Formats: sequence, C-alpha cells, structure tokens
Amino acid sequence: MIVCGGYLGAGNSAGTGASYNPASDTWTTLSSFGAPSARYAHRALWSGKSMILWGGSGSAGYLNTGGVYLPESKTWSSLPTTGAPVARSEHVCLWNGSRMIIWGGRNSTGYLADGADYDPATQQWNALPTANAPLARRSAAAVWTGKRVIVWGGQLSGGVTDTGGVLTVDANGVPGQWGSMASVNAPSARRGHGAVWTGSRLIVWGGTDGNNFLADGGIYDPDTNTWAGLPSEGAPTGRADHVCLWSGSEMIVLGGTTAAGQVTASGAAYDPLTQRWRNLNAAGNPSARSETAAIWSGSELILFGGQNGGNVLAALERLDPRPSWYFYRKP
Repeated sequence: MIVCGGYLGAGNSAGTGASYNPASDTWTTLSSFGAPSARYAHRALWSGKSMILWGGSGSAGYLNTGGVYLPESKTWSSLPTTGAPVARSEHVCLWNGSRMIIWGGRNSTGYLADGADYDPATQQWNALPTANAPLARRSAAAVWTGKRVIVWGGQLSGGVTDTGGVLTVDANGVPGQWGSMASVNAPSARRGHGAVWTGSRLIVWGGTDGNNFLADGGIYDPDTNTWAGLPSEGAPTGRADHVCLWSGSEMIVLGGTTAAGQVTASGAAYDPLTQRWRNLNAAGNPSARSETAAIWSGSELILFGGQNGGNVLAALERLDPRPSWYFYRKP
C-alpha cells in the first residue's frame, strides 16, 4: 500500500509518503526528489506497475499537477500539464487498464462536468467527451467495469443528486460516448456514499442527503440499465465517508460518520449471492474513523489515516477476511 499526501490538520497538507509491505510488516519512506507538491483531496491509483497521483488542493489552491511513482526504482516523474484538465479536487479518478480517467470535481469556479484521460504510454492527455455527460458534481462514486466507467451520485451546486452516467471505452482504452442511467428504483440522492463493482453489477450503499445518514443502497446492472434494491435486514447503521471495498465475494463497509455526528468503527459485509449482510467482528478494538484510505490486498483489508472528531489519525490496521473477522492494531 502506497500513501502520499493528505490533510494534516490546522490547514496543513502533506507532501511526503511511504509504502507499507504487509508481508514484512514494514514501512519504507518514499523519495522526496521529484515528488508532487503537498496536497489533499487529490486522487491516486495503481496502474499495474506505478502509482499515479493527480489534482487536489494545496497552499497555492487547486492543482492540475501530479506525479508517477515507480516502486521498483523508488523514483518520481512529473505528469505533463499540457492538455491536462483544469485544476480540481474531489474528482473521479479511475484506471481503465491502459489510461487514467479524470472527471468532475470542484475548483474556485464551482463544480465541473469535464475531464480527460491520461495515457502513460504516450504521456499525453486527451479530453473526454462532454455531450450527454452527467451534471457537474463533486464527490461522485465511480467504478470501472472492464469496458465502462460508471459515475453516480455526489454533490451538485444545488444539493445532492441521484443521477449518473456511463462512459463507454473501446478495446484500446479510448473513451467513447456518455450514456444515461435509469432513474427507476435508483437509490435516493446522496454524497459520501460507497460503491463497488462485483464483476457484473454496481453496488451503491450509504452516504448522506445533507440531513440524514443513509443505511440503504441499490444494485445497478449496466447491461439492462436497471436498478434493484438492497436488503435492509442486517445492514449496518447509516453512515457517510466510510470504507467500501469489494473483496472478490463481498462488499465490505467499515467506519464512517454516523447520524449522531460521530465516527464509528463498526462494519458489515454484504454477499450479493446470498443477499445477506453480516456484522464484522470488532475484536482488537479498531479505531473509529472516517475518510480513511483503504485497499484490498487480495487477502485482507488494510486501512491508514482518516479523522475522528477533527483529529487526524495515523494508525494502520488490517482486517483478516476469514469467516471469523477480527482486527489487530499495528503500533
């Protein structure tokens, strides 16, 4: 797991980072030479051989810069700014197998409905189509299906939304056209929600409508353009800004901010085959937190950072995916 940048509190952001190896249980500091400037609310992804980081906010305001980190050589290189999207934060950022796709977000002009893809092979940016694109928004949930980008929900200038869009991508990874998503049976409008791709369906859960913290969601089939509901029995309490990841067989929901305005350490897993929720074991006294960085390693959930009551956390924790779930804290 590679961590870089982030909010440190008191108006300060980080320009440093480190990589964590769960096999050896060790951290290695990232080189600062050629690293991107300090920032938060940026986005980063794994390309298969490098971490690509772009956008966010820093001391100079919104950013349209970024960098590529190669763990093998432990080196940074800068992303080109020529042709790059305008500066922004809280945007969609996905890897489609050969290109990084950036869309939406916000900057000093307001909310955005444009974007671009970045091709590392050519080191060039290419503007995304704008015809039929979703409404301008920040904090949308998005997934890559293997041939489509699906964007749903988020914050509009006038409130939260229950709309989205589907961007087709050809076999070479080149984005095509935007298409609409059905609204019948779609979940209610929200932001701060989580989303996963199961291999055939998009699952959306949780979030807030600005007044209430939601404990429901929906399942979207892009092939039929239809929504179906999620069972409420056994579902975790409503929350926003929680961890939401796909383990290969279950959607894992963990932490987040609850209706009481407090953060939680509770969680649950949803199995779409059985259509059942099960609570996650809280043994090991996991930290309550929201806005946490998390990855699925292939065998466990690894979490770092987040916040609790305005306090920034640095604790790393790992969740074992065996049927008897448990936490153990790393010092």
